[in-house]
Amino acid sequence: NYCWSDGTTGSVKATLTINRASVGDKPESKTVDYNGQTQSIDYDAPNTVNVKGKASGKDAGTYTATYTPKDNYCWSDGMTSSVKATLTIKKLSVGD
Repeated sequence: NYCWSDGTTGSVKATLTINRASVGDKPESKTVDYNGQTQSIDYDAPNTVNVKGKASGKDAGTYTATYTPKDNYCWSDGMTSSVKATLTIKKLSVGD
């Protein structure tokens, strides 16, 4: 007793696509001057991105972390690949 709007009554197949949710832009490396305080790459997405390593520190040096979107998430460009970001804290220069 029912039909589609075009008058047909046959079965139809529908496809549902669920896209990954974007976690935003990829974290970026940065270089800062030593200031005696803990410094870090500002990227906070604990429920959407796995982080290996540590891109924060207090002392002069290089700190690297790898960021990977969790299942069902991607970067703003649609990619899901891991991204390395490095924080470099430069030594404080002694003045003249």
